[in-house]
Amino acid sequence: MVFIDEAWAKTNMTRTRVWGDKGKPLLAKVPHGHWKTLTSISGLQHDGSVAPSVIDGPIDGESFAAWVEQFLIPDLKPEASSSSITWAVTKAPACAGCSGRPA
Repeated sequence: MVFIDEAWAKTNMTRTRVWGDKGKPLLAKVPHGHWKTLTSISGLQHDGSVAPSVIDGPIDGESFAAWVEQFLIPDLKPEASSSSITWAVTKAPACAGCSGRPA
């Protein structure tokens, strides 16, 4: 059995106001104007993870289908089955068949 999990990080989540020592400014570098989203996606099995990948940008139907075809399927053992996928991205036309639904 394979469970598919994803997580994301955005560079615009940087705090703009923080506590510092009294009377001293707290200086730090943060990205400005170039906000990005990175998505980490992986299949999880009882003996470890399979097909870990980082996608530059938010996940959508096309990037999910590409990850399944290029990374997940080649890494799976023949006896593995996938869990039921209920993400909204699997309803995209590019994902027809990704979640076991007919094309």
